[in-house]
Amino acid sequence: MTPSPEAISPLRQRMTEDMRMRKLELKTRAAYLRAVKKLADFLKRSPDTATVEDLRRFQLYLVNQGTSPITINATIVGLKFFFDITLGRSELISKVQTVRVPQKMPVVLSRDEVTRLIAAAPNLKSQTALSVAYATGLRVSEVVLLKVSDIDSKRMTLRVEQGKAARTATPRAPP
Repeated sequence: MTPSPEAISPLRQRMTEDMRMRKLELKTRAAYLRAVKKLADFLKRSPDTATVEDLRRFQLYLVNQGTSPITINATIVGLKFFFDITLGRSELISKVQTVRVPQKMPVVLSRDEVTRLIAAAPNLKSQTALSVAYATGLRVSEVVLLKVSDIDSKRMTLRVEQGKAARTATPRAPP
């Protein structure tokens, strides 16, 4: 449910307009607004009154709550937008640093494991789709949308029309 226009504060309205002007995706807008709301809830006052020390305490609070590094970093990015773009007070947020995200080593399957995985698919179509996805690193949605005309066998390339960035586009009907 969307709040009525009367229920939105002028500060939230301005931030929403700033995000719309920059054509941010709806999920990004929601995440940024959630970050600012989280700060306001922590401060128990309007977030535009925050100080550098308040932001430091807020980040420490997130760490102490066991918030994941990815969530902390997403919150910081939303707050950077708020303080830098909406308020024009980049000096406040400049001291806040993102958190290092531990890198996990990917699981690499042996040739035998890959062969067995593909062979386990129920039919030739599924085996082909799985082989293409594994060999190219494409997402399932990208593999499903491939057409024969997307294959350039001379150059050994595939053309991906609607990758992740275009997923909001209308998908084409299956053949």
